[in-house]
Amino acid sequence: MVTVTSSAQKNLAGAIKNDSEVGLEVQMTRSGGKHRDIRDSPIIPSAFFGNSRAPADYEGGRIHFLELGLYARLIGPTFFLFSGLYSHAGTAARAPPGATTVSKTAIRDVLILYPSSFYHDGRASFTFAAGVDQSWARQLRPEHTHPKSVARYDGSKNRLDCNETNFVRDGPGIMSRPSLMNFAGRGLLQDTVSVLRQIPGVYKVQVAQNDYLHSISYEDENDPQIRHTLDEWPLAPSVASEDPLSNDAARAKAVKDYDALRAHEAASIPFCRHVEAEKARPCGRTRKGKGKRAGSPVEEGSVSSLRFTAGAAQKTLLAYKILLKKRTKLVLW
Repeated sequence: MVTVTSSAQKNLAGAIKNDSEVGLEVQMTRSGGKHRDIRDSPIIPSAFFGNSRAPADYEGGRIHFLELGLYARLIGPTFFLFSGLYSHAGTAARAPPGATTVSKTAIRDVLILYPSSFYHDGRASFTFAAGVDQSWARQLRPEHTHPKSVARYDGSKNRLDCNETNFVRDGPGIMSRPSLMNFAGRGLLQDTVSVLRQIPGVYKVQVAQNDYLHSISYEDENDPQIRHTLDEWPLAPSVASEDPLSNDAARAKAVKDYDALRAHEAASIPFCRHVEAEKARPCGRTRKGKGKRAGSPVEEGSVSSLRFTAGAAQKTLLAYKILLKKRTKLVLW
């Protein structure tokens, strides 16, 4: 039943005196009075679970189906299926005739599972997973899921688009076909891994990275009879470092080699040598802190915070001399 219903509602209401005319809507508002669940799916029934708790001489309450002229008494555990698109209403548990007080432990207890038409018709959005930070979540929207709204790869105007420039749309104008397809496939793989990392570690989730990439193919630019799969990626990310398919060691070595090369090349660039030594941000670029007010001082060591003190000027002059010597040697050779 959980696989065909999308939401659940727990209804609790106290008992009333036997001769009371107070309707259940006083305690449960709309859900207790006459109503129709107009957002229910017509092809799947609602599931009703009743388990009223009251003394033996109490009536546990009722549910009424108005068009049919029927009602069901909630005596002990009760279960049945019905369409919420029919008018229905409930009545509270009642004390026995003549009782002047009502037991506070007498409860009409009902759980209903609803089959949302939005869910079954493909019009619902799902909060799928967390985004890259705590400010947003990934959504599965009808544009992603419904067969009638998913844009097909046919060059039609129905293809998804946005106002921002992006690689998927604009890539064909600046990249070769293999480059664009490999970039898009690797981006999807990284996004997939990002989502799967949110699943508890005890699941031991694995992704066969190259199988993932090989599952994507595209037509050759010159011969429509030839299809290519994406290139393998030796530095592809994995869900967990203990994954047998993990490339974490190779990825760590690549980062270390890059950092060493970056430091080596920056050593001969004016304004960057001493910045690199202090492990500041890349030369020529500063990054505003989140929530930082205009006019706030930037972090010490960034390019914008350099001041031409005697020490800084001396370091800059030294960098120029080294660069000049290297260039002179190159010209003389």
